[in-house]
Amino acid sequence: FYVLIRTRFSHVISNLFLSKKSYFASYQEGDFWAIERDYRLPMHYAFILMTRIVGQFKHDVEEDGAHFLLVLLPNKLDIDPQMQENILKQFNDLNETFFDHEKSYSLMEDFGHQANISVLNLYPIFKEELPKKDMYLTGNDHLNEYGHELVAREIHKKFIEFGWINSTT
Repeated sequence: FYVLIRTRFSHVISNLFLSKKSYFASYQEGDFWAIERDYRLPMHYAFILMTRIVGQFKHDVEEDGAHFLLVLLPNKLDIDPQMQENILKQFNDLNETFFDHEKSYSLMEDFGHQANISVLNLYPIFKEELPKKDMYLTGNDHLNEYGHELVAREIHKKFIEFGWINSTT
């Protein structure tokens, strides 16, 4: 009984003073699973499922005579150091090495190359661009006008690079 009370009391006190929670004790929803450096079983399964869906989609698109380009569009959390820091501040048992914000993009890009799928990974472009100009609407992950222009410009470049359109188009 004493151990239970002491443990509960310690938990309450730590929450009062630290106002942080344990990632491992309290976080089950999976919103951050895709950026964990070491994937849990559900993320391994999700990745395999995603590769099968993308592979089938590519097949269907090309069967219809069109070109398929897998565009990897980063969310703001993955490229914004301030948002990343704010997430880490919520938890008392994480540090900056726990998450790998580039991992899912690298995995999908590698999959694309192995599966002969054309890939446009916008992660490095957006990460480089964010300090200069924001591509997202304030308060969420939706692209603003500039973000849409940037995506369209990069897709256009890829289409030219692959010979799918002329450079004058």
